[in-house]
Amino acid sequence: MSFSRTNNGRKVWICRQTRELIKAFGGQECTAAFLELGLTTIKKWPDVNEAGNITLMSLVKLEEELVSIGSDPVFTLAHLRALGYITTKLDAKTSKTPAACALDMVQAACDAIKAASEAAADWEITPAEHNRIVGMFEAAQKEYAKYLSAYKSSVSDSVGEG
Repeated sequence: MSFSRTNNGRKVWICRQTRELIKAFGGQECTAAFLELGLTTIKKWPDVNEAGNITLMSLVKLEEELVSIGSDPVFTLAHLRALGYITTKLDAKTSKTPAACALDMVQAACDAIKAASEAAADWEITPAEHNRIVGMFEAAQKEYAKYLSAYKSSVSDSVGEG
């Protein structure tokens, strides 16, 4: 597929590659902020003289370097490993920040609203659509509970530090 990697086309390509990278590490599909939150890390081997963790900006730079030498930049595990990166998953108990939980909550709520809007577009709600809507809003409520818990935890932690 040949298209200009400038402006919008480039942003779409980067987002798609980031999403594929996140999926490759077993993470849930979400925004690129997932990489910044430390749920998974991508690190260089110790003998490679480059910065440690990949962020979205690192991916952009890596893509630019690969394109400049004529390579096809496809961010797969094998490709990253060939470039000297190793991958590790952090402990599943890693707690998310309130901001990260808020983003998850907003995404779940938007998905639920979208499901309800699509189901109601024909002015009828089938039992299957009803079950889907209820499930989506229940998922959003779970994300809201996670957000509240993370926020309360962060507030109580900062109160104890004072």
